[in-house]
Order: sequence, then C-alpha cells, then structure tokens
Amino acid sequence: MNTQGRAGTQAATTPQAIIYTRVSTAGQAEHGTSLESQKAACLQEAKDLGAVVVSHYEDPGVSGAAYHGRPGIQAALADLEAGRANTLIIANLSRFSRDREHQSVIKRRVKAAGARLVFCDIHFEDTPEGDLAFNIFGDFADYERQLIRSRTMKGRRKMAEGGLAPTRSRSPLGYHIVTKADVLARDYPEEQLGTYQIVPEQTPLVQEIFQRYSSGQSLRMVCRWLQESGVPTTQGGRRWDASSLRRILSNPVYKGRPEWGRQRSKPDESRLARGCKMAYTLETTAKEDRVLLSAPPLVSEQVWDACNLRMEDNRGTGGRRDRKRMLTGLIYCPQCGRRMESRVRRQGETEHLHYACHEFAPSRNSAGTVCHSKQYNGRVIEALVIDAITEYVKNPALLEEAIAAYMNRHSAAADAQELERLRGELIRLEARERAIVKAQIDGVQAGTDTAPYLEALHAIAPKKANVQARIKTLDRQAEQTEAPGSVAELTRELAEKTCRVLQSEKLTPLEKNDLLSAIVERIVPEGDGVRVELRPFGAVTVYQTVFSSFHQAP
Repeated sequence: MNTQGRAGTQAATTPQAIIYTRVSTAGQAEHGTSLESQKAACLQEAKDLGAVVVSHYEDPGVSGAAYHGRPGIQAALADLEAGRANTLIIANLSRFSRDREHQSVIKRRVKAAGARLVFCDIHFEDTPEGDLAFNIFGDFADYERQLIRSRTMKGRRKMAEGGLAPTRSRSPLGYHIVTKADVLARDYPEEQLGTYQIVPEQTPLVQEIFQRYSSGQSLRMVCRWLQESGVPTTQGGRRWDASSLRRILSNPVYKGRPEWGRQRSKPDESRLARGCKMAYTLETTAKEDRVLLSAPPLVSEQVWDACNLRMEDNRGTGGRRDRKRMLTGLIYCPQCGRRMESRVRRQGETEHLHYACHEFAPSRNSAGTVCHSKQYNGRVIEALVIDAITEYVKNPALLEEAIAAYMNRHSAAADAQELERLRGELIRLEARERAIVKAQIDGVQAGTDTAPYLEALHAIAPKKANVQARIKTLDRQAEQTEAPGSVAELTRELAEKTCRVLQSEKLTPLEKNDLLSAIVERIVPEGDGVRVELRPFGAVTVYQTVFSSFHQAP
C-alpha cells in the first residue's frame, strides 16, 4: 500500500507522458514529418516539461481523417482514460488529426480523463482564447487535407484525360498497369507507363469466369469453383465472395473500355466495428464524371453485356420476381448487417418460408464459414413486423420519436447524395429500356423470338417505378420544413392502412413488399422480437397503385 502511495504521489508531481506519432505516407519523411523526427521532437518536449515518457504509440500510413481506424491514437486515449498517464504529447496538430469533428472528439476525451494535450510547435492555453486558437488551427488542418485531396484528384483527372491510368497500385485481374518502378527496372518501356498490359497467364481465368456466369452458373457457384481451384482472391481476402466477383464482371476494362473515376470512396468508419477491413464504401459515379481509357479486351462486348444484364436483373430478387417476399430487401442480419435472404421449403402443397443470413451454413460460401446460423420463421417474423408497426400507430410519442430518428439518420446532405444516386439509376434504367426496345424491334424484323425482350422489359418496369417513387419522396422531403410531430399524422395513416392491407390474401408477396418498402427502412431481428426503423412520409405513388389493385381484386 505504501509503495502504491509513493508512486501515486510521484505521478501527481511528475507528468506521466504518452507520445503519439503518425504519418499518412512514406514520402512525408522528406518534409520533416517522419515518425523518427516526430518522436525526437516529442521526447524533447517531454524533457522540457520534466515529464516521464511511459508509452509511445504510432499510426504509420494512416490518414489523418480517420478516427476509429487509428489503433495508435485509440490505445493512447485508452491509457489516459485508465489513469496510466496524464499528458499526451504530439508533434503538431496535423499529426493529431486533420478532421475538424475528430479533433474535438479526441480533445474532449483527453479532457474528460483529466489529462493534458501538448503540441511541440504551439501551446494552447486552457482558456476561451486558447480554445478559439485551437479551433482556428484545427480548421486550417482540415482545410489543408481537403486542399491536398482536391489537388491530387485534379492531377489524376488530367493524367486520365491524357490517356494514362492514374491509379497503378492495384491492377485488375488479367492486367498489369505499368508503374514508374516497372520502367526503372526496365521491365516495360517508358512509352507503356500508365497503360494496361495483358497478363497472359491470367487471361484464361478471366475468360472462364465470364463464360461460367454468362452460361448460367450463379455467382456462388463461380466463387466455389475459384476457391476449390486455389485461385488467390483479388483483394487479399481469405475467400472469394459474390461482391468480389461482381466487381470483376462489372468492370468495363474487360471489354476494352476502362473508366477512371467509375467509383469513389465514401468514409464509413462504422464498418470497422462490424469487422470490415476498410473504413469506407464504394459508390458508383455518374457517367459524365468518368474518363474513358483504353485497354486490350479480354472478352467480347456481347459477353460482357450479357453478364451485366443478368446481374442487374438478379439484383435484390434472387434472379426471379416470384422469389420476392414481403420482407425481401428490408430485413438485415443482426450479426453482419447485410440483407437477409428468403428461403422456401415445400412439403407437399405446403410452403415453409424462412429468412436467413446468406451465410447461415458452411455450404453457403466458398470458405465454409458461418455468420449467423438462425433461420427465422417467415410467418412469425412477418407478424412481428406488423405488430411493431401497429405499435407505432397506437403510440403517437413513439411514432414521433421514430420520425425524429429517421431525420437524424438522413441529413439533407445524405438525402442529396441519395437523390443523385437514384437519378443516375433512373437514367441507366431508361437507357436499358430503350436498348431493349431497339433490340426487340430488330428481333421482330429478323423474325426471331421476342419473348426474352418482353420479359426483360417486364423486370425493369417495377424497378423504374420504385426509383421514381423514391425520387418523388426525397423531392418532397427536401421541401418539407415541418417538425416530426406535424408529419406524424400522415405517416400514422399510411402505416395503419398498410397494417390492414398486409394481412389480406388478395395481395401477392411482391405487392406487400412494395407497400412495406414505402414506410419501412430497415428490420433487424433482436432476440424474440424485431426492431423496425420507419421511413416517414411514405411513397404515395406506390401506395395509390397497390391500394387501387387491392380494392379492385375479386
């Protein structure tokens, strides 16, 4: 006890310091911001403070825009909060964080732990004036990050417009994008810098992937073939999955038309908490934002188009409209957070519907792993969803709380991005519709069977109607200025009408799904119940269409 008391007294008089260092790239060493130079500056600062350095954490090669994705800063903060130190020393504010929001969060955690935040190049007093100076310098660090990104993207676009691939660190399967290191090593001539070169030994593999999928094999079947053949994954993962295969099949490089800027990253650090490796998601950009490059094709344009048409038709419905159930696309796995699938087992004339994670059994993926093994009885969980919505209808306070939560989840900026995405999707659907109609006309003139074209048009129609309904809903929300309470009555009426109609046998599962999609954003099983997140202001056009068909049904 006495020893601990002496240590506590010594800690109270002598600052116990943690050093934190960070770099985004190896090239920063040239500008005096290497990990070594930062550490030296921090050690000198600790000496000047008369502090004892108890720990040193670093985040090499990590962006200053990250927070959860920086294990070094998280470990340093954990030590402060556990009382193992009372001072955090960092070389400068740009090494601390380049995101304004994260700067405030980290600073609050340090202060809440009763610790002190020290920078080697500038000191901020614990006064209103010091807080103001901290905020101003923090804004400059954030601005500098955005400026660097803007200049980088402009430089890459200019390079792409000159016909060269700006991004060369990761080449698509079957190709090698020539880098400066390749030229210096004399593996390729200088005139091939930034161009796509075929890798002959990988070409048959790519062609086999396209051939198997275009001939009718499912994505899961192709993944299993790749896994059993011992083919390494393209992203360095343990197993092949459908998303990796979709990225290959949808990449226009394989038909000789690579596009720079086809996707952009969207920060999402919540993915790290779900076990994902990347703290961002990829979203497709509009056609006009891309730059068309050239590459030697590995498959014909007809094969590429056939694969992508099939993927589009299969998206969200398991390839067939009659497989869509009431909760399809709305119910999410409580373990991995991905959409669950509906499964129907037939015993004689009886159907048994269940909802399950895509990876509920070892046979469901190429590596034989299991995510969430429980299969939820469709009849039971659909009834629970109706009960949950009914509870919202009966409880005005609960309904207003749900609407407020939705508004918090969907800020104006997020809705604007979603609106842009939906409009782009509508343009693509209309372009496909026109292409199919043209092909149908050509087929009639050639005397061929036009039934496949009619089927394709039939599949596009509900998707187009759903996208148009969501656009109208978001347009209406953009103009909506009322508080959650003022829109609750409209939502309550729609929810009440939905609960009544969903229990009718006159509607098909597909029609029930359209109804439910208008007011429900997300359903997650929790224990013996479900969590239902509402989407207020329902898609009125969808309601009018489905309710009309309901009243006209015999």
